[in-house]
Amino acid sequence: MAHLKFNAFVMNTGSHIQHGQWRHPEAKQIHFNDVNFWIDLAKTLERGKFDAMFFADVVGLYGPINGSYETNAREGLQIPSNDPTVLLSALAVNTEHLGLALTSSVLQSHPFDFARKLSTLDHISNGRIGWNIVTSSLERVMDFRLCCMGAVCPYACGMSRKPYPSDLSEDEWAFVAPY
Repeated sequence: MAHLKFNAFVMNTGSHIQHGQWRHPEAKQIHFNDVNFWIDLAKTLERGKFDAMFFADVVGLYGPINGSYETNAREGLQIPSNDPTVLLSALAVNTEHLGLALTSSVLQSHPFDFARKLSTLDHISNGRIGWNIVTSSLERVMDFRLCCMGAVCPYACGMSRKPYPSDLSEDEWAFVAPY
């Protein structure tokens, strides 16, 4: 029989899905810059028998196409947003069984660099790291071409970008993981 899995869906920002919640008097998400906030949450989830803590992430800032970030900034809609890969190392050494997963766009870093970071996290956590592989759909992110280090990308856009960098990351992870 299949067992139900419990996963906490979070984002290292002041407000994730429901913008403006940080203004509520009982909101704790305003402490998103404090590593102890996340450690306490991870420990609480582990005590509650959650299977994993999953960090959403995005490259760039949400905002209207060809528009201003003013509303998003004023309402605190995923602005600012910290890098979950840095945070996961602290959570890994402060938990024993909780799975730790993150979203990372294939555009965020060079495949070898990313594979090395994920491999290190995998070792620190004793195999509790997961990667949600995504491409980037935000209009402004497409212009960054981070995966190409400033060069013109050989793959056009959207889903066509996914196989090349993610395949490289998986290959590099397989290479660095045993060490």
